[in-house]
Amino acid sequence: MSSSSSTSSTGNNNGGIPSRSSSSSSAIVVSKVSGCHFLNIDGYSHTKEMLSHGHCSRSCTFRVGTHSWYLEYYPNGRSFLHNASDHMAICLVRDDDGDAGDGGAYEQMTARFHLLDHHAGKPVPGHTRGYPLPFY
Repeated sequence: MSSSSSTSSTGNNNGGIPSRSSSSSSAIVVSKVSGCHFLNIDGYSHTKEMLSHGHCSRSCTFRVGTHSWYLEYYPNGRSFLHNASDHMAICLVRDDDGDAGDGGAYEQMTARFHLLDHHAGKPVPGHTRGYPLPFY
């Protein structure tokens, strides 16, 4: 009966003396955060009179996840490519000063806007939109 022994090394040639190795680990954690903010526009017709095309009213700042956001409401539209009298615009704006602690990581988000019936408080069919938006 024969026996054999072996010694493994980590690639260092230390004269047959095994070297010590170290180990490390890391984790990638992906979490999903959701939030909701209601913007109530009271006196829509009056806002159309007070704010001309390209001018907006801004919501208060709100937080979702690790970022601060606000909404810009353009009652007569924002883009000069459209007739200002037939549409309005709502823009979601990230309101963080510099790096918000995410290390400049790429993130994916979806913004969903619902136009609610004033009396029923329910989404108006055909006026709910979701937009996937990448940002850094």
